[in-house]
Amino acid sequence: MSDVVTPETWLALTNRLLLSEGLHPRGVPVSFGLRSLQILSQKLNMSLEELIQEALRQDPQEPICMQVREALLDTRSSFFMPYSTYRFLRCNVLPELTVDHAQDHALRFWCASCGPGQEAYS
Repeated sequence: MSDVVTPETWLALTNRLLLSEGLHPRGVPVSFGLRSLQILSQKLNMSLEELIQEALRQDPQEPICMQVREALLDTRSSFFMPYSTYRFLRCNVLPELTVDHAQDHALRFWCASCGPGQEAYS
């Protein structure tokens, strides 16, 4: 962790911005996420602490939160890119599948991606 970001703050940030979108925070390596947030904070002329505090204060759909969420997504895998495709699958395709397969009580997915593992969590 860093001096500015405690484990509790990291957990609050990733839970608030990722879980609300159906993404599992375990899929974000801390070192990758912090590096991405540091780059974003520099672009926005903010300190890392200011960026995180602002993301925790704002509504998750506000532009700054969306920028933080995008920065947290691990782009070493193309599974979430573009994010709008993942969101479409989560909001449109998955609900239909669950209705269509409600009698089966099971949905099985196979992800052939070879990224760092966040696909399986989300």
